Amino acid sequence: MAVHDKYVALAKRLIAKHGRDLLFEFVQPGATDPDKPWKGPSPVPPVVKGPLKGVSVEYKSSDFGSKFLNEELFVHCTEVILVAGGQEVLEDCAIVIDDGERFGVKAIQRLRPGGQTILYAIGLGT
Repeated sequence: MAVHDKYVALAKRLIAKHGRDLLFEFVQPGATDPDKPWKGPSPVPPVVKGPLKGVSVEYKSSDFGSKFLNEELFVHCTEVILVAGGQEVLEDCAIVIDDGERFGVKAIQRLRPGGQTILYAIGLGT
C-alpha cells in the first residue's frame, strides 16, 4: 500500500457518493499532409474517457481552495469540479461533458503529494 492510497480511496468514496457521471474529452492533433501544409492538420476524432464521478463545488461565495488552488482557477472559470485521482490521467483534458452539456477546460490542478494524484480540481468555462 502506497503512502497516500487511503486518501485516494477516501476521495473516490466521497465523490462517488455525492457526485455525478462526467465524460472527459481529449483532443489530439492530427498529422499534416506534407504536400498540402496550408490545409493544416487533418481532423482526428476526440478520445472520450469515462464516465468518472465528479462533484461541482460552489467556490465563489466561500473560502474554498484558497490554500490549495491557484488563483487562476478562480479568475477564469465559471465552475470547479473535483474528481478523485487514481482513475485516469486528466491533465490534458480539453472538454468535460456533464449530462450532455459541454464545458471547456480552462485550468486543471491536482493535489499530488509525492507521485500519487489524490484529487483533480478542474476549472470549467463555457
